[in-house]
Amino acid sequence: VSSTRVTVVRRAMSTVRFGVDETVSCPCCYRVGSLCESFMPEETLAKVRGLRVLLVSHGVEAYIVPSGDSHASEYVAQRDERRAWLTGFTGSAGTAVVCASGEALLWTDGRYFEQAAKQLSAPWRLMRQNEDEDLAKYCERFARVGVDPSVATLRLADELGSRLVPVRPNLVDTLWSRRRPPARFEPI
Repeated sequence: VSSTRVTVVRRAMSTVRFGVDETVSCPCCYRVGSLCESFMPEETLAKVRGLRVLLVSHGVEAYIVPSGDSHASEYVAQRDERRAWLTGFTGSAGTAVVCASGEALLWTDGRYFEQAAKQLSAPWRLMRQNEDEDLAKYCERFARVGVDPSVATLRLADELGSRLVPVRPNLVDTLWSRRRPPARFEPI
């Protein structure tokens, strides 16, 4: 296990605000209230369970994973495809929300309804933009909704207001850890 990954996980675990949640445990070793240093999920369900542990430890009720990167790009580098890695949905537009309650939802537009329906597996539920409840309305039920501030848009911040809580490091990056593709430094 790399020392960087251990440090990131320990930092994430040190930000517990509401004590240990006895209902949340590491999906691989069942340690109560946190992830172990060797947790490296591959299946979608394990990724969601791991993210749920992290969001509870950060004191948020839900966590938003947009498609974009820190430059608000629609088409992002492989290492910034957090939403695709987490959900299995590879379309260029979509936003995922994982809730402490166990719900996992993906919003996308009409261009991707069919693709998302084929690519999403349990526990993900497809939310069709302009047909189902929109993301901002859905998030009204939560007091604290986390997001990595480097990938949050101004529109998201305006829609969610004081409910939106900055969470660093990016929780998906913490789960993805050593399997995350390296940054590329090549001429364009």
